[in-house]
Amino acid sequence: MKAKYRITGLMSGSSMDGTDLACCDLIWNGQGWNYRILYAETIPYGKEMKSKLEGACHWSRNEIDELDKELGAYYASLLNDFHLRHMLVPDFIASHGHTILHDPQRGVTYQAGNGSIMAERTGTVVVNDFRSEDVAQGGQGAPLVPMGDRLFFAGYEGCLNLGGFANISCDNLEGQRIAYDLSPANMALNHVASLKGLDFDRDGELARQGALHADLFEKMNQLDYYLQSPPKSLGREWFIETLLPLMNRSALTPEDLMATVLEHIAFQVARGINEAGL
Repeated sequence: MKAKYRITGLMSGSSMDGTDLACCDLIWNGQGWNYRILYAETIPYGKEMKSKLEGACHWSRNEIDELDKELGAYYASLLNDFHLRHMLVPDFIASHGHTILHDPQRGVTYQAGNGSIMAERTGTVVVNDFRSEDVAQGGQGAPLVPMGDRLFFAGYEGCLNLGGFANISCDNLEGQRIAYDLSPANMALNHVASLKGLDFDRDGELARQGALHADLFEKMNQLDYYLQSPPKSLGREWFIETLLPLMNRSALTPEDLMATVLEHIAFQVARGINEAGL
């Protein structure tokens, strides 16, 4: 093991706001790992690619495999430009890619962004496909970062991530690191914002104009997922098939829908934090 690694990480989250790139130094100090972020940026997706990512969970496997190759080439071009502009030579690239399918109960998870194409076109070792092995062993494959949270943020009782979904990472009573999804987050909020032609609800302006509707709020809080015990995780399929129909049937204005969905997320996150004992 080396005492220092320089790594570029690539991530495309379920909120689909863009591709996140970060080059970091990971340093072993003799007792634990420290990190230093050298450069980081987000490259927004164009309309065509974002549309593909939004609909790909309904595609055939052959179509998804073609998208996997297309994303591998696209990510490689982003990485080459990123490294050239900042004069970076990482030891390797860690690429999560973009989750197209995630249904661990059926043993299915698929992160697009072909690692072999990326390695060939960047000339750098690529580590990818982080989730499949865990799912193959009966795990959820998500959330992805509990061990990173424990290594880098050990001074905190837990870590809360508000991405496409909200998830939590903490130690249980046996001292084991666990993590699980609490609720939707930006995936639902950005969908509502899109009804007004917005990418997201900047500073909560849309939500402030709306009012909580108790009927929808209660129906969302009664969904079966919230009755399950961890480990558990959510995917875009759950949002499309379970939550989105409730939102659509409510026939609320975008402002009221945003306020109600936001309240639902806050309620579930608060409940999850309390149930975790944090």
